[in-house]
Amino acid sequence: MKKKKNTRKIKYKSVIIVAVILIIIAIIVYSFLGIRLTNIYISGNEYIKDQDIIEYLGIEDYPTMINVRSSSLKKTLSKNILIKSSKINRVGLSGINIEIEENYPLFFDKNKDKTVLLDGRTTNHLEAPTLINYVPDKKYELLIQKLSLVDRKILSKVSEIEYAPNEVDDELFLLRMNDGNYVYITLIKIKSLNEYVTIIKNFKGKKGILYLDSGEYFKVLGEG
Repeated sequence: MKKKKNTRKIKYKSVIIVAVILIIIAIIVYSFLGIRLTNIYISGNEYIKDQDIIEYLGIEDYPTMINVRSSSLKKTLSKNILIKSSKINRVGLSGINIEIEENYPLFFDKNKDKTVLLDGRTTNHLEAPTLINYVPDKKYELLIQKLSLVDRKILSKVSEIEYAPNEVDDELFLLRMNDGNYVYITLIKIKSLNEYVTIIKNFKGKKGILYLDSGEYFKVLGEG
């Protein structure tokens, strides 16, 4: 009889221990489920504002982390034409890190009344250099391809793009810059446009025409 009583006491204590553990686990789980998103880190975006991304994802009210799923957020971002790709990872218990690769505007096509993006798709009018005249289809496609090689900060300095072929070069373009200068560039040498700021500094504020289609010749306006 005594042995049976001891067995019951041991079982009773075991039940209490298990119950306490379950209660502790329940409290931890409940607390975890109640953790809210507090930190949102966004990088890689220049054209789209942080707040626009947050609102587009629908997390401006900082929901609980249980409702913040990386795969779901990434799927939502993939529907935005201005976002080429994204990576989303959790940071600690209450944060997420969003890395954006933008599908930014290359130019606004005045004839088509559309903005051409990095991947060649078009959208409504967005701030970008304006292509003011017609470009044949093959050259048009090549223009998109080559402009994607131009640094975004340099591209932002371009005001207008004009297709200006001559007898020697059917891939020649004239760029009107925001600083008052002009640049002749051929598509095969488009990457040389990335040196624009460095080159133009050599002329100490003078305004003129920079010929990047044939070397780096600069003709000051009003001279010769």
